[in-house]
Amino acid sequence: SEGEQKLAAEAGLSLAVPTAEVFARVNSKIYSRRLVEASGLRAVPGHCCETADEFLAVLQQYQDGSTLVVKDAYGVSGKGLVVLDTRAKVDGLAKLVRRRADRSGERRLHVVVEHWLGKRFDLNYQLTVARDGTITFDFVKQALTEGGVHKGHLMPVDLPRHHQEELREAVDVVG
Repeated sequence: SEGEQKLAAEAGLSLAVPTAEVFARVNSKIYSRRLVEASGLRAVPGHCCETADEFLAVLQQYQDGSTLVVKDAYGVSGKGLVVLDTRAKVDGLAKLVRRRADRSGERRLHVVVEHWLGKRFDLNYQLTVARDGTITFDFVKQALTEGGVHKGHLMPVDLPRHHQEELREAVDVVG
């Protein structure tokens, strides 16, 4: 964080990690979507929106009645999610975003809009890229939630072999 950077600087210590700016950039769902799209990994159908106008244009495209989810680019553990499962909700959110942008003059908006996919559970996985470029798949864990609130993780995760292989491939691609 910026606070940790400031503390380290005042103490004369160098950080062993990237800057807070780098952490913020790579923790964005927009960064992640673009990484997935550029790498050819399987992606949830959706769009990155960095302005109110982009967001409104994306919402205009959806006329088929499918359920959408709008995710705050920096939200975690289900926070900052809006599920749009009716046309009235799509229209209501569009009106709210348009009104906010028009009143404030602020057009920036950092969200992703994705098709809602059914799921069994959420997975988190971690990789390490060493200074020499070696890529290591560290672990995969299942997120435990209750009512959308993060409660912890379960390891190991009971995944079919083909899903484990897809995760390992993604680690190699991302790394």
